[in-house]
Amino acid sequence: MIVRNQHKKQKLDIVIRDFKETDYTDISKINNAVFPDYPMSANEYIEMDKNRHKKCKHRRWVATFRERVIGTGLYTQYSFQYHPRKFHIWIIVRPELQNRKVGATLYNHIYNHLQEFDQISIST
Repeated sequence: MIVRNQHKKQKLDIVIRDFKETDYTDISKINNAVFPDYPMSANEYIEMDKNRHKKCKHRRWVATFRERVIGTGLYTQYSFQYHPRKFHIWIIVRPELQNRKVGATLYNHIYNHLQEFDQISIST
């Protein structure tokens, strides 16, 4: 059986880069497009990051296409279930660009960075 891509979607040249403070507005917009029933403002993201427990490891990246933020991903740990080698991965992608390997590219990037911690558990 031959399976063809029915949608003929253009391959995206995705660039993953470290998150910058100026990205809060973009990730807020992506969050609100993906989860309209659970909106978050840029200020809520800032406050959440500012109040993160110091013992918890946390790092965020953004995926860009033609210098436009199209997705974001992070690894983190939560203080209420803290273990030094257990992590959570969170990824969101603009709805119109889902199923274009943006999320998979972010996941692989994040997973590779987690290797330095010799993790024993990853949840998503």
